[in-house]
Amino acid sequence: MENLNLYPWGISLDKEKTIEYYINNDLSEDKGLNLALKKQLDSKTLDFIESFGVDINKASVCFIPSIFDEEDVGILSKDFYKLGFMFAGQLDAVPSVQWDFYFDELDDEPPIFEVDETSPKRVEFEDFIAFHTSSDKMGVYKFSPGVAYDESFEGWNSGFVYCNAVFSIS
Repeated sequence: MENLNLYPWGISLDKEKTIEYYINNDLSEDKGLNLALKKQLDSKTLDFIESFGVDINKASVCFIPSIFDEEDVGILSKDFYKLGFMFAGQLDAVPSVQWDFYFDELDDEPPIFEVDETSPKRVEFEDFIAFHTSSDKMGVYKFSPGVAYDESFEGWNSGFVYCNAVFSIS
């Protein structure tokens, strides 16, 4: 497994197992959207996504059109694509807001997952919404346990991680 530091996440990646996953699974619903997104991405961003072993032609893609406020503001958001992909690996460290959601009691409810030796490290993170971004690639990325996307995976470290990424279109 390869270790990735995608602050605030720490991830262990099994690229070969991810490649095998995409041989047997297709998350896409509209191949035209996958192609359109692929044309919008620069080579560094496409290389980053494919470095996980992801077949972007089989990832989940949806297009979200601009939102306008006709009275005062004008445009509230630009067009963007949302990309979702599964990859083999595990979350070794997560931002505190995500850790608290999954592993702390909320409103007198028991935690979703029990803390044990496989639980991720808690990374202090000040913002309420955690995401990963960098100047060398397009998009905003958020990582979750595989079970958050596919309930057939069980437990925190099911062996798969799900990523949502958003790309604004200029």
